[in-house]
Amino acid sequence: MSFSEMGITGRSTTKDGQRFFDIRKVRAMEILNVPITVLDFEPDVKTRNGGGRYAVKIVFENQEAKFITNSFTLKSQLDQAKTMNALPIQTKLKKRDIGDGITDYIFE
Repeated sequence: MSFSEMGITGRSTTKDGQRFFDIRKVRAMEILNVPITVLDFEPDVKTRNGGGRYAVKIVFENQEAKFITNSFTLKSQLDQAKTMNALPIQTKLKKRDIGDGITDYIFE
């Protein structure tokens, strides 16, 4: 019998206890302006680029994937959706210019 047949999987949390989405990672640019479903997220994820980021679990092109964001706007929208028990939610990721050559992302 194999590990998978016995229901034994890899761990789903990191060594510091955070949930880990063991799925394909996509870049925000790959999912701009296309329908996605936001399934879940893990706040305050530390990456090699720093801490405070969110890992966002989505359905994209009929497959589960994740992307990492440090967008204040996206993090606020995700927190609000979780408070309202609104996940999963269908949306699109949009890019917007907020001035002085700075861009941000927003869920439509």
